[in-house]
Amino acid sequence: MVSLATALASPRLLNRALTGNRLESLEDPPAILRDARCIGALSDEALEDPKTLREAFIEWGTDLEDLTAKLAAGDYEDRNRFRSEIMRSAHGLAGSIIHLFDALEIDIVRELHVPSGLETESL
Repeated sequence: MVSLATALASPRLLNRALTGNRLESLEDPPAILRDARCIGALSDEALEDPKTLREAFIEWGTDLEDLTAKLAAGDYEDRNRFRSEIMRSAHGLAGSIIHLFDALEIDIVRELHVPSGLETESL
């Protein structure tokens, strides 16, 4: 989930996907996008300025990367609580970008590879 979230929050992807023209095409009002779709980082200012929105998602991704570096370094008090914080952030970031892309009619396709030889119960 962390890999997916940080990949979706990459500047290269967001700069190409969240252009001013695309964001202007949003038909849902900000309250629906923020509350019903649960898209984080959508302030009124961010919806008016694509650069602000892109920067908010990129910063969120960078913060998530910093948290994973702290986890790897053992820089935490309670490992399970810290891992939980990382996963909540990753789910929130990925979900927010995917919901926004959906509202913009940008398709996201996820491909899962299941290792061969697993028993049905393992799957």
